[in-house]
Amino acid sequence: MKAARIITGSIATLLILGLLTLDHYFVGGFLSAALLSVVAFTAAMELCVILEAAGLKTYPRLTAFVSFVVALLPAVVLRFWRGLSPFAPQAGVIFGFMVLLFVLAMREEDLVKGAKAVISGTFVLVYVGLSLSFLVRLRDFPHTGEAFLLFAIGVAKVGDIGAYFTGKLFGRHYLAPKVSPKKTLEGSLGALAGSAGVALIMHPYVKDHVSLGTFVAWALILSVVAQFGDLAESLIKRAGEVKDSGGVFAAMGGVLDLVDSLLLSAPVAYILALIGGFGGIQG
Repeated sequence: MKAARIITGSIATLLILGLLTLDHYFVGGFLSAALLSVVAFTAAMELCVILEAAGLKTYPRLTAFVSFVVALLPAVVLRFWRGLSPFAPQAGVIFGFMVLLFVLAMREEDLVKGAKAVISGTFVLVYVGLSLSFLVRLRDFPHTGEAFLLFAIGVAKVGDIGAYFTGKLFGRHYLAPKVSPKKTLEGSLGALAGSAGVALIMHPYVKDHVSLGTFVAWALILSVVAQFGDLAESLIKRAGEVKDSGGVFAAMGGVLDLVDSLLLSAPVAYILALIGGFGGIQG
């Protein structure tokens, strides 16, 4: 099953890269934002289902729709209101969503369940919608945005592949057996090696902006965070007692399973890009 997930994940990643290429030459950046927003919608819906299975009330359709909006907002703002920071409308939508959740919670017969829905809905929006919006923002960085977006995705997904094969061949010491019984320390080191390889391949596209040593260091940082993101999603699924987040991909479960390693690494990639001066002065 894990091998099937690796194969399907690799194919999905190649398709995404193809769409990003199409986006570059024909659409001017909006296709990637729309794709990531649809991913945010689907992943948020799947996470709501998991939280419902764990006993937390959610408003899946509402939460998924707002996650879609929050993920798409940076692309809209950066194209039509260049002087406005995307964080401003995103903060407004998140705050408005929280207020709406409180209103809905107060109308519930069981106020405890209503209060839990406020907590779970806000968590889903930030964990999925806001996190993936950082990938949208990376795409719009001047000069190196596309390269850094591919770098962030590549580090996470190639790291997954490296972890699988290294763990399969050499895995002896379990990394977090209570959360994910099959992950090993050796596999984690394989993920780091694969991520460093991505940095070596991608560096020629950003060599005028960052040194090779720094770029490899960033890859290792993102790899660690991506692996932790994978474990974090496994923890959530254990709470809901589900194996896969959904059935969108027959061999690998759901969309949330596909992007779990990106949900925590995407904001870190954005921060590293800002530190490196990739995006100039960003609000």
